[in-house]
Amino acid sequence: MASAGLQLLLVAIVDHMTGARIHFFLFYFIPIAYLAWHLGRRAALGMAAASAVSWWVIDILWIQTGDTRAVDAWNVLIRLAAFVVVAISISRTRSEVDRQKKINAELTDALSTIRQLTGILPMCVYCRRIRDEGQQWKPLEQYIAEHTEAQVSHGMCPQCYRTHHGNPDGT
Repeated sequence: MASAGLQLLLVAIVDHMTGARIHFFLFYFIPIAYLAWHLGRRAALGMAAASAVSWWVIDILWIQTGDTRAVDAWNVLIRLAAFVVVAISISRTRSEVDRQKKINAELTDALSTIRQLTGILPMCVYCRRIRDEGQQWKPLEQYIAEHTEAQVSHGMCPQCYRTHHGNPDGT
């Protein structure tokens, strides 16, 4: 926050030294953008207000336009509005970047835990063993356990039950 305050002070001093004919409008955005990115919206909005007031004070010290207070107030509000837009836009952008980084980290973490079987698995038609990368034939259950996070449990489908044990009613 202190460095942004020093940035604003430096911009205000240079703005004052260069006079009314050289416009420094864009340089007032630097401390606002810095705070919006590093400290968030609230700090940037405070700096936006400080920048608008700073510019107004420099106008009073340097420029004797003879404008009415209404014109001066209007100019300060327009500058403040521009500073607020920058503060909100950059703080939202930073929030979105942080959110995307978090999502990417979560997806990377999830991807590292996924182990997926792809391609054609050579399987013995009789014993249902699968040939692995080392050309070893392994039981289906062992292969699945070694290559996935899944575990196999055994049961019997209704058709196999009827084939091997008959109907449940004893026929």
